[in-house]
Amino acid sequence: TPKKWVETTKRSIIWLSNLAVRWQARFCQHRYSSMQFEEEVFFTCPYCLQQISMLLETAHGQQSYIEDCEVCCQPIQISYSCNEDGQVQGLNAISIEQ
Repeated sequence: TPKKWVETTKRSIIWLSNLAVRWQARFCQHRYSSMQFEEEVFFTCPYCLQQISMLLETAHGQQSYIEDCEVCCQPIQISYSCNEDGQVQGLNAISIEQ
């Protein structure tokens, strides 16, 4: 009957809406929790002297790795440490002698 069909449709819409809200809450919570351990920093490339930015992981106290410049593609040795609050401090970006 049409009345029964309308009730079933209403229940389905409510169920899907609740499902969407739960999914969005889980997605946003996961996204926020991973973002709280990252910080964007700006510095000058030692090769092309352009200001570039990188997203650094702050969950670990000290990091050192090689990353290519997003402008000139030259390898840059990145070294940094983080304080107790997870903020980047002591960033060094130096060229790699070849």
